[in-house]
Amino acid sequence: MIMVNVEIKKEIVADLLCSAIEAGRTYGCGYWCYADQDSSTRPPEMSLAEAGDVFGNEELWYVHWPLFKGGVLGFVEHDDESREPSPVQHKLDLDTIAKGLNVMAQKYPHKFSEVMAGEIDGALGDLFLQCAFFGEEKYA
Repeated sequence: MIMVNVEIKKEIVADLLCSAIEAGRTYGCGYWCYADQDSSTRPPEMSLAEAGDVFGNEELWYVHWPLFKGGVLGFVEHDDESREPSPVQHKLDLDTIAKGLNVMAQKYPHKFSEVMAGEIDGALGDLFLQCAFFGEEKYA
């Protein structure tokens, strides 16, 4: 096997997160979890200065937070039918983002190629989150 390191732009990861969250229950992650701003951490101002270099004048919102050192985006699992939150929470930060992308590249290379091509939708964002939190697709 040959290992290859690939640099992925933060804009692509932001698109994955936005697609997973905004696609809702049908095509995104909404059938098993939701983003929880209360368990999220805004990155320190120093990191946010770097954000301007990456995203320019785009208004930053909580999907951008885990893309910078010290930032965390929290997720809470819930029952699909009742939408009642469970005690299971996940934290997305730079480390879990890297884990999710590596798992996608190794276990789901055809889907990872869609990420690299910028062909991002809610289902792809959902798969990315599951790879980051579980190391595999747990909910299909």
